[in-house]
Amino acid sequence: MGVVVVTSSRTAEDIREVTSNITVIDEETLENSAAITLEEILSESGFTVTKNPGSLGTVTVRGFSTDSHGLDLGSHVLILLNGRRLGTGNVSMISLANVERVEVIRGPAATQYGAAAMGGVVNVITKKGIGLPFGASLEAGVGSFSANKEKARFIGSYRNFDFAVGLSHAKYGSYKIGGGGTFNNTAFENYAGSGEFGYAFLDSHRVALSFNFFDSPQSGSPGSYSANGVQSSNWTRKYNYSLGVDYNGATRDEKISWLVRYNVGKDFRGYHYPSGSQEYGWNIVDAQTGQAQVTYAGNFWDLTGGFDYLNYDISQSASFNTTPNSVYRDQAFFALGKLRFFDDRLILSAGARRDYFSFKPEEGNGSTNKRNLSPSLGIAYLPWPFMKIRAHYSKGFAMPTPIQLVADYTNAAGTHFQGDPNLQPEKSDSYEVGMDLMGRHSMASLSYFWTKSKNFIESTRPSATERLYRNMDVAYRSGLELSFGLDIGGLLGRDFVLKPTFALTHMFVFKTRLTPTANFDKIADIEDNVMSVGLLYKYDPIGFAASLNISRHSKNYNPNGSKDRDAYGVVSLNARKRIWDFADKGELSAVLEAQNFTDELYRTTSGSSYYYMPGRSVTVSLRYDY
Repeated sequence: MGVVVVTSSRTAEDIREVTSNITVIDEETLENSAAITLEEILSESGFTVTKNPGSLGTVTVRGFSTDSHGLDLGSHVLILLNGRRLGTGNVSMISLANVERVEVIRGPAATQYGAAAMGGVVNVITKKGIGLPFGASLEAGVGSFSANKEKARFIGSYRNFDFAVGLSHAKYGSYKIGGGGTFNNTAFENYAGSGEFGYAFLDSHRVALSFNFFDSPQSGSPGSYSANGVQSSNWTRKYNYSLGVDYNGATRDEKISWLVRYNVGKDFRGYHYPSGSQEYGWNIVDAQTGQAQVTYAGNFWDLTGGFDYLNYDISQSASFNTTPNSVYRDQAFFALGKLRFFDDRLILSAGARRDYFSFKPEEGNGSTNKRNLSPSLGIAYLPWPFMKIRAHYSKGFAMPTPIQLVADYTNAAGTHFQGDPNLQPEKSDSYEVGMDLMGRHSMASLSYFWTKSKNFIESTRPSATERLYRNMDVAYRSGLELSFGLDIGGLLGRDFVLKPTFALTHMFVFKTRLTPTANFDKIADIEDNVMSVGLLYKYDPIGFAASLNISRHSKNYNPNGSKDRDAYGVVSLNARKRIWDFADKGELSAVLEAQNFTDELYRTTSGSSYYYMPGRSVTVSLRYDY
């Protein structure tokens, strides 16, 4: 109770008033996890995460995924940093070094954020130094696979100024897969960080400069383990950065508040293939985004309205040759409202968004202009302060990507990719009902969801050497979400934390068909069960904390219903013990992390590429906190 979230309504609200299912990965969970990237913490929290060597990962929510190559244009789950687009759907490229919490909207959020949010939104909220004294955290460690990693965080304020900065570095050699066997050319090195510098004035006004970056200068691209060594000299280069400026203001009584922000960024993907016909290729997305919104917060009703702007300038090397250089734009107007009745026990929410899209390649055909209206409606009823019953309806949509519209190229394997400039946007209708129990030391949530998608864009294979993009007639997805958490120590009134957690997503239906008379096929790369079990223990008087996490993923399927990938489970451990207390000068702790503790042989990817994940690894670190 009392948890404040910002993603669902684009402004701060009590989680009890949210009418859709939202998951919050809080600061305590982040601090006591072995995860160092968004990819890893989502996997530990009961989401399907597909990982590839070379810092490439996607997340799936309700059967919808981010783009497999990182671009948010092709995503059905939108990745945000403090409410801003990063131009990427690659969850491996976001460090947790400066993150306060992660909010995940399960289900469409097109009304709030537009295209690419058909399946949900993952919003990473970074730390802020407003009103805090100076603090710092430094950590360095070594481990398996010739690993070394460092992390630093600085936070605080001075008079009207505040700051919060987190930086991280990780370097790993080629790893061994579960059960032994070195997976050659899987070494990588990453640099990442984020930060915000703010200045407050006139009581309720603040301007802030923010930055975020990720750089992987050279990551091995090994190919399938079954052909290990054949492509051992291939590598990739990836980086993503963004710079932004925000202005937040409010009236003296804070009934009316506003936000104006502007952001620029770049997402770069480079590929080096010395053994093939394309020695080096690259793709760049230069992004500009802007937001403006005004909120009225009354006693009985709230209203937020605003404008969003997005411009993606896409370019690539001649050798890359997947789609021509092009410009993709979106301008949108939105309104989100909420009504409260019966002493805030009945909440009604509604919203609508109008998007105006344009896509224009520099050469050739394929220019398109589209409009889309995305409404939503929700209700929440609290018969008691600890119980919420909710229902939600919303429309989602996804625009065809440049590759899907105008691709015309043959890859190194001899497959010809052909786009279709007449592709229609995907559109969905989603319904959910659920119940949440919220206590001081416990929480539980149960949700059922059902989604029907029209014009679902699928990559089809008319022959072994052809791949075409087509609008499918219809696609259905439905499932059940269950989560539970309990702090036994708090419940008993003790000074320790003992918190078991559980999360499960079960998919009842995930099917699609090409025409109204065709048979239904399964939608590929969807697991019918994803489960996460966690246990956290903390005892602050001796400076000890330990966590255990077990994630279990069922097999997934080919379109014909046959098994494509085996089920697997991964166990991770994390422990921290204070070894020296410097009183008012801080404290020194030892940290032990063990990933894939049972040495499971597993892969998260489907198809013929056997990208096995690392086997058991152990990292030992020293951490200084002030």
